[in-house]
Amino acid sequence: LDAFGGVGSLLDKSLIRRRDDGVLEPRFWMLETLREYAAARLHEEGVAEDVRARMAEWVTGLAERAGQESRARMQHWTSVVRDELDNVRAAVRWGIDHRVRVALGILEPLSQVLRGLSPKELLSWLDEAVTEAADCPPALRARALAAASVAWEDAGETQRAIETATESAQLLADLGDPKGKAITLSRIGFLHAFQGRYEEAIASCRAALDAARELEHADDVLVRLTVNYGVSLLESGDPRGAIAVQEEALALAERRGARADALTAMSNLAEALLVAGEYARAEKLSRAALTEAQAAAHRQLEANTMNQLALAILAQGDAPGAERLLRDSAAAGRSEGLWKIVEESVEGLACTSALRGASSRAAKLWGAGLAARVAQRRVSFATERLVEELFIAPARRGADEAEWERLEAEGGAMSLEEAVAFALDSPGEPEQGVVRKTFMFTDVVDSTRLLEVVGDDAWSSLVGWHDRTLRALFAQQGGEEVDHAGDGFFVAFATPREAVACAVSIQRVLAEHRREAGFAPQVRVGIHEAEATSHEGGFRGIGVHTAARVGAIAGGGEIVASAATAALTSAAASELGEISLKGLAEPLAIVSILWRA
Repeated sequence: LDAFGGVGSLLDKSLIRRRDDGVLEPRFWMLETLREYAAARLHEEGVAEDVRARMAEWVTGLAERAGQESRARMQHWTSVVRDELDNVRAAVRWGIDHRVRVALGILEPLSQVLRGLSPKELLSWLDEAVTEAADCPPALRARALAAASVAWEDAGETQRAIETATESAQLLADLGDPKGKAITLSRIGFLHAFQGRYEEAIASCRAALDAARELEHADDVLVRLTVNYGVSLLESGDPRGAIAVQEEALALAERRGARADALTAMSNLAEALLVAGEYARAEKLSRAALTEAQAAAHRQLEANTMNQLALAILAQGDAPGAERLLRDSAAAGRSEGLWKIVEESVEGLACTSALRGASSRAAKLWGAGLAARVAQRRVSFATERLVEELFIAPARRGADEAEWERLEAEGGAMSLEEAVAFALDSPGEPEQGVVRKTFMFTDVVDSTRLLEVVGDDAWSSLVGWHDRTLRALFAQQGGEEVDHAGDGFFVAFATPREAVACAVSIQRVLAEHRREAGFAPQVRVGIHEAEATSHEGGFRGIGVHTAARVGAIAGGGEIVASAATAALTSAAASELGEISLKGLAEPLAIVSILWRA
């Protein structure tokens, strides 16, 4: 049989598709009708099970490679496993049904990647496979139990997470595996902190870290153990100690080039900074962590860092920006079964409601969060204690005590699913009314001349790339596209901070593309915050006209803003002075935002 000749014939007839990514062997996709026909023929010839076993063997090899490399190359392996997810599903299902050790041999090394891609499926698979794995090799079962412990924690089942980790630790101790035992001992300490057993948590995490430092070839686990120790310090009330430890963990991860571990350390360091009151530093680090989590397509870390960023900007008074992030996180967590994150999002939305003066809504959402903590059998996290002090306690003092308690109890009677539905079902802005927004206008400089130089076809391709790139950057900062004409955009943002961050990203992405590809269009950006009238999905008023005039004075590759708008951000800027703008009676103070890193 000429297998390659047969494949070539199918390719020529467009019955299958081929992909070469330079990493794996070439992969082929069948049309669905052809796949069903092939499956039926394999079954008729009695070789279907052999083919499934060989597929499971191939997926096992893929999982082993991912397990060895994913901490250093998380984004790469997330992309690979996402493309192969249907094959992973089939192999795991076959393993659970026929050879459970095969299923565990896939799930354990892939757990970090699958935690980001499909956490709900990961927990379901691990729970089923571990239950069926009584006769598996103890070392494999112990590693799978450790992975299941993390999945149970993500699902908000702290007690199940502790029980599973304890069973794993006992197996590893019986096997004489000091590194594995140290990892699991640290994890148990980490979980004890969530139950208020702070002395036990610190002692367990510290002992695990000290034990690992005495071992040879333990650098691959030291970051995780250091992070867990930092978490135990933070939850016990020592944010300064936690900051020092998480900075150590981040430095170690970066020296090793372990991006997944570095991202975890960044996230935990941002949380410690937040609790310590260093809101601006917490915001900066959370934004960096969120960008990296989004690039890696790691849903659990992305949703978690959204919550952290939301609290950091909320503590600085940005309730609209925080609410947008918290709503996104709640929706993502609900779809992925990440109920611990959902509960934190609901509590965060209680805080945004409190800051806006909606005390009834705040009381109900906070009550739902309190009930979820009780259901999870855990104490308040350090961040929860912080936001209760900053936002909930003042709102409660300003409300009728009996009414607050009634509403809090009403919220506590909701399931978490009902609570998140209530949290996401907030009314939007009225169809018409005065709102305060930050408006951005963008425009490609010298577009007519550029069109003449490159021609219609190349120009169409260039504008398409420009539009896709800018729209993605608008979305990252919650920008609302109001209008798009030719090669320019009119976008509205909730706050000046988000608009300026988006503008800086635009110029930096374009500059990077010029360096890498040799060309990108020169774009000018203008920003101005003002009141305007919302009307039929758009905005009207002198504030909109002012923003357009501000944008018109920018040069290529420049961001200009009204000085009053720029002052509401932390962006560096140079003064351009007071400039007379067409159609406006009074000159306006203008600055140029310094966007180059």
